[in-house]
Amino acid sequence: MTLSFDLEIASLFRLDPPDFVEARNALEKRVRKAGEKLLAGAIKALQRPSPVAWAANQLYWEARPLHDAIASVGARIADHLASGDVAAFQELLGERRAALQTAQRWCEQKLRDSGHPPSPALARDLGATLDGVSLAGATGGVTPGRLTEALTAGGFDALAAFSASLPAPTQIAPTPS
Repeated sequence: MTLSFDLEIASLFRLDPPDFVEARNALEKRVRKAGEKLLAGAIKALQRPSPVAWAANQLYWEARPLHDAIASVGARIADHLASGDVAAFQELLGERRAALQTAQRWCEQKLRDSGHPPSPALARDLGATLDGVSLAGATGGVTPGRLTEALTAGGFDALAAFSASLPAPTQIAPTPS
């Protein structure tokens, strides 16, 4: 795949959902005409993003620092799991929660601005999708900015619940010499 086609594919996911199918079909025809039949078929198979996926994509394209905050904190949590540092783990979970709330507010406003006021179900799906994006920061599980449907909740909510049951970290005083 040439870089220009990859950039054009990426640009599809920046479009408002009603414009996606027409632009995808036009790109597919151009790619097919260029002799890239396999790529044209892959483009034709791209699904129009759901409102939730579209909002999460826009977070990536328009508010990259917010997207990167949820993705990077997920990766840092995964790195800290092996360390056994409960205090740092709990601090990172708090940072993750705050980053997810900020990202969710941004996405909900984007949806309102586009004429899709978030219902409680849409807000729940958006929260699960952003949670999945956070988990993907640790696993590399999704292509940022190219979601087509809502993601299911990742594994950090279970870890957060588990961490709440952990004893508070204690300070161990050095033994006198």
